[in-house]
Amino acid sequence: MVSNKPINGISVIIPAFSPIDVTSNSVISVVKQQLGKTNRPNVDLILMNDDIENPHKYDYFLSESFKNKFYDYNKNEVSIRIVDNRKYMTDNNKLFQGGSRLFGMLNEAKYDYCILLDDDDVLSPNTVRMYTDILNKEMENAKANNKEIKISTVGAIFRSFDEGCNQNDIGKDQFSIWVQGRLWNRQFLIENNINDTTLYKNKINRRQGEDYLFVSVFDYINSKQPEWQRILTKDFICGFWIPNYNSLSRQDPFYGQHLAGSTMSSSYTIYEYMKAFSKTPADDEELKQRLLNMTIYSMYNLYDFIITVASTSYEPKQIDWYLLRDYCKKLKEALKEYYDEIQENDIVVTNADIITKSDCRVHNLFEGSFFDYMNKEVRWFDYDYDKMIQESKKLHYDGVNVLESKQCKAWRKRHDKN
Repeated sequence: MVSNKPINGISVIIPAFSPIDVTSNSVISVVKQQLGKTNRPNVDLILMNDDIENPHKYDYFLSESFKNKFYDYNKNEVSIRIVDNRKYMTDNNKLFQGGSRLFGMLNEAKYDYCILLDDDDVLSPNTVRMYTDILNKEMENAKANNKEIKISTVGAIFRSFDEGCNQNDIGKDQFSIWVQGRLWNRQFLIENNINDTTLYKNKINRRQGEDYLFVSVFDYINSKQPEWQRILTKDFICGFWIPNYNSLSRQDPFYGQHLAGSTMSSSYTIYEYMKAFSKTPADDEELKQRLLNMTIYSMYNLYDFIITVASTSYEPKQIDWYLLRDYCKKLKEALKEYYDEIQENDIVVTNADIITKSDCRVHNLFEGSFFDYMNKEVRWFDYDYDKMIQESKKLHYDGVNVLESKQCKAWRKRHDKN
């Protein structure tokens, strides 16, 4: 007889570093879940404290006064724990968001199904109940048909708001790269050996590019294992993101450039996962297309970084340059294995998709097209930090193109300009 055990609780993992007045909004949204009058599911809230200099920063959330004020009515269903991330630190590498989520899910969570919430997000009322109802309905249907069901993830709508209060519904039409818009089954991670060691080989990816890396690897492996089902809902908002004006992305006008190198590192790890998992010709074709996409995107990030150094006050950290340079080069070298097999039209179409559908910030390739990028030596790959700064400052960017580009030179020649 098939046994699909009912789900009676969900763990919520919050990587915590923000000031307590920011984090409290997230915590309150979790403990005040409206769980219904009967058969209330349990909420296991885990704060992974990454502010290691302040190990007691969030102790208020454990106090009787906090409980009495915010969740005394459902105290039997809600538990709160604070984990000092020093417990899992090695070589003074902080866990940041990515590590906190994985150690929280794999080592601390009471329940297999986990919500991943940032400390400046809020959970929608009744989200825990909605998720458990969805899971239990699937379990009941499978049991009625004498089938076993394995659910890897449940997607919902995660609604974000920008500074102008314009909203964007993440996950409405497809699974997105943001971890907040889903419920995750840690048994899938365990079965497929997805953990901090295998996923975050480059520890900077715990902090930057971590959503993109985690979700991409999870979904790729999931797509190869039909026994693990993904459920996508289209009528249920699971949470909200409201601008946190003290966050790094709001304070740093060059956050995108700062993030570029670590994102390319994440892309290369995704490629390595796909390469290791590729077993059929179809897998190989999928890998080829994904690698093409990531390499074109990396090229735009490389030139955006250089143009930003050339035309603004941006002073990048050395690690940002070396990560970007080295992983753009690695992606290009990886694509060379497949490049001669790729139709030129596929490159054109993929390039157009990246320009129109991605968040790449520059579309002007002052040193030629992607075909030039792949078929010629990229001089920037040979530059150390000081040489990159020196060469970038020789460029003149007019807001449309780099004056040294062949396009600008051709325009000036046609107009008889020196």
